[in-house]
Amino acid sequence: MATIVVTSKNHPRTRRLNRIAYFLEGAAQSFKAGHVVVLTAGKVVKGATDPAAGTVLGIAAEAASGITDNKVGVFVGDENAEFIGNVQDAGALALANVGLSCGLVLDAVNDIFRVDLGDTTNLQVKVLELVDAVGDINGAVVFKFLNAARVPYAS
Repeated sequence: MATIVVTSKNHPRTRRLNRIAYFLEGAAQSFKAGHVVVLTAGKVVKGATDPAAGTVLGIAAEAASGITDNKVGVFVGDENAEFIGNVQDAGALALANVGLSCGLVLDAVNDIFRVDLGDTTNLQVKVLELVDAVGDINGAVVFKFLNAARVPYAS
């Protein structure tokens, strides 16, 4: 068992079956590549901890330009897309995590999104497999966005 050191570089990233689509950027955005992005009033904006159901587009493929209505690339979180992300601060990986539906949390210290194994109320993602070893603290998992979390036309 190891404790994985998590930094601002540990943002969620693509694993497989990811496609990029382009959406209009919302006003005054400053999201970075790797941030979870949502659709608000038809525009891409940075998500927050536990985004509202039916709003998640996926993971930003590029940073916001800061220009309203500029097209920005997003790795769409459709039913096939898989991503890798670290679990919440001090979260330990367990075999029971595989198949778990849980939330997302914005780590304010590192400005990254993490899979929140402890939140089984605000369901955003499903853990598909462990990347790091059982027992590792802050380890990485493979996940996909749940249908109820995603924007309906993002598939």
